Amino acid sequence: MGAIFKREFKSYFTSPIGFAILVITYLISGFFFFMDFSNGSPEMPNVFSFMFIIILIIVPILTMRLFSEDKRQKTDQLLLTAPVKLTSVVLGKFFAAFSVFAMATGIVLVYQILVAFYISPDWMVFFGNLLGTFLFGGA
Repeated sequence: MGAIFKREFKSYFTSPIGFAILVITYLISGFFFFMDFSNGSPEMPNVFSFMFIIILIIVPILTMRLFSEDKRQKTDQLLLTAPVKLTSVVLGKFFAAFSVFAMATGIVLVYQILVAFYISPDWMVFFGNLLGTFLFGGA
């Protein structure tokens, strides 16, 4: 599972898809953070609303290429006949995609730390929203 994870994770950043997803997510979430922060809101409702909408776009982009790229390069036969369980193959690919997704959505933690310098936010609401975002993206 570890070798499959490393190969898939590295493939996200040898092609421009990983960088494009990170840049687009950071730019748009940064815009919504700026809008919330300029209004003085200690919670980030627009940022998390955006994250739930952007998950519907990001997750298919991250996951559709996992098995289709193996079919295109004809490495799926090699992968499925290797002495590795199918569960390990699927979990390795899942965790690679989920780690890129976590990198894209983890920027909101930096936003919340910036907010905490100026006002006292409700951390339980923030971590509940963050956990919900990760679970929704993982599903």
